[in-house]
Amino acid sequence: MGKVMVIGLDAWTFDVVKPAIKKGLLPNMEKFFKKGVKCELESCIPPITSAAWTTFQTGCNPGKHGIFDFSRKDGEKKVNSTYIKSITLQEILSQEEKKVGIMNVPLTYPPAKVNGFVVTGLLTPSKKAEFYPKNLIQDFEKELGEYKIKCSQFKKGKEEEFFKEAVNVEKTRLDYATKLIEKHKPDFFFVMVHSTDPFQHNFWKHYDEKHPNHTKEDDEFKNFIPNFYSKIDELMGNFIKKHENEFDHVIILSDHGFGANYRLMYLNNWLIEKGYLKMKNQAKLAMRKKGFTIENVIKILKFFKIDFLIKKVPAQAREKIKQQSFLSFENVDWKNTQAYFMRHMGQLFLNKEGPVNENNYSEIRKKLKKELLSLKDPKTGEKLIKTVFEKEQVYSGKSLEDAPDLYVVPANESDMISSAFETTNKIVTESVTTSGDHRQVGIFTMHGPKIKKEIELERKKLVDIAPTILFLMNLKIEKNMDGQIISEAFEDEFKKQKIETKDYKLKEKKEIDLSQKQQEALQNRLKGLGYLG
Repeated sequence: MGKVMVIGLDAWTFDVVKPAIKKGLLPNMEKFFKKGVKCELESCIPPITSAAWTTFQTGCNPGKHGIFDFSRKDGEKKVNSTYIKSITLQEILSQEEKKVGIMNVPLTYPPAKVNGFVVTGLLTPSKKAEFYPKNLIQDFEKELGEYKIKCSQFKKGKEEEFFKEAVNVEKTRLDYATKLIEKHKPDFFFVMVHSTDPFQHNFWKHYDEKHPNHTKEDDEFKNFIPNFYSKIDELMGNFIKKHENEFDHVIILSDHGFGANYRLMYLNNWLIEKGYLKMKNQAKLAMRKKGFTIENVIKILKFFKIDFLIKKVPAQAREKIKQQSFLSFENVDWKNTQAYFMRHMGQLFLNKEGPVNENNYSEIRKKLKKELLSLKDPKTGEKLIKTVFEKEQVYSGKSLEDAPDLYVVPANESDMISSAFETTNKIVTESVTTSGDHRQVGIFTMHGPKIKKEIELERKKLVDIAPTILFLMNLKIEKNMDGQIISEAFEDEFKKQKIETKDYKLKEKKEIDLSQKQQEALQNRLKGLGYLG
């Protein structure tokens, strides 16, 4: 009684799930809640897909496993599975001679040589990339059609086509999953449904009638998000029913939640104003102060009704024009810059390769923290920042050096921090990139013979899932995991089961960097999915 199936639902939130259940749109999820336990699930910091699913895979905080975002702290070099510094579930289970099946999990490329199979997920560089073992899905392609890791980039005016394609991508994924389970018979199987995340990035303003960017035109698609959840619920329900006799326990979870993004906070602009972030190109800086920004150029093009010309320019050419015409990180005077925001969601770094050293580090960080907490909304005068964490408060482990020195949390959940500064010369603007973004809290439910029924637990953490899975599979818990077994979920007779720990052997990995071409392809793909604005 130790086989486990996990279904990951990227970015699912109770804010959509609860009202959708009341409307009868999620009959399977409602059934699973009654068959087992459910609770809110707290993600890692920051709640970014790459960091979160790695936290799930390892049971460790990013300070141990080393993945904080889609890129390293330089904001350029994209991460991959060889950058993970902690042992993963698939590696532990393979050492324990359990057969594993991993499907569409971010940061599994390049695939590990596991006792089983791996179909890599987000951050796989191309369709030609190999899964493990080689030619894993080839035998099924004629019957099932092309396997896609992700759906295409959304284009306005193609809403219905995007909906249908996203459903088809996930249906095909689960069809492939069925074939692989039947062929390989894994003891542990994990498949991740990804499309909900880019779907919500694009359609939250349609769903949220209070969104400042919501228009009457959006009303036509206001039910797209709950209807898409409903389609996934149907696919998931059929899939679990098909395989329920092959697994003892089923876990369904999301890596983070989701919600509205009303405004963007460009805190690098604030750092420029305060003198923490210095620029080399004074001419561009002067032009920017006078209003020469991407935001204002787009407004002018819209006024003359010629903004359609922007999309006629190839993406690479647009990027080149942007870098040549506006301020960017290429114009930063790193020799004299003390601090800068990079990557996603309020990650602030002190420049230890510049003027910050071990003698002034604490003083500069303390000063920045105090000034950030005193920031006021330029319109309302209310606090802009809720909390500023020092990295030691949220992270621990050997990868602390790659962590942000400060992690800044906005006072309003609907405000998101952007590290860009070429877009505008303001500190706060309405969001014009994505209408929704990640939240700290996702969903969790679990059922099976060892699990209590129809119980709602107190909020748990994403790091708790890996040790709980090992416990379910009657295995020793990796001693370096940060998470705890979710003991309250178990029937009393199983709580008495002895908990043992083990120092599983982590094989040495040589970090493999993708080619420049692969890096650029991933950058464009992540932008298209709504991850990079």
